Amino acid sequence: MTVAGLADPAWIPHPSEAAFGFAVVDGGVDLLCSERQPGAPLFSGPLSPEKADTAATKGRSTADWPDMVDEDLVVPRGLAGRRAIGR
Repeated sequence: MTVAGLADPAWIPHPSEAAFGFAVVDGGVDLLCSERQPGAPLFSGPLSPEKADTAATKGRSTADWPDMVDEDLVVPRGLAGRRAIGR
């Protein structure tokens, strides 16, 4: 399985997803990083539904995202561009 938006460069997020940087993929909630989101951190990784719910409820900004991502699941993004993430 891959995370939408990272695997497909033509993917455009739903406005509700772009606002918080989340997308529901195969029943999971994932943090998205994109050039469409100025100031977004240069990494991507799974975000638990509980953390996503908290973020959406409190309207947390991209500055808060690094603290919300499970560090052992973070995938660095380098000069190679978008990367597909398997689960």
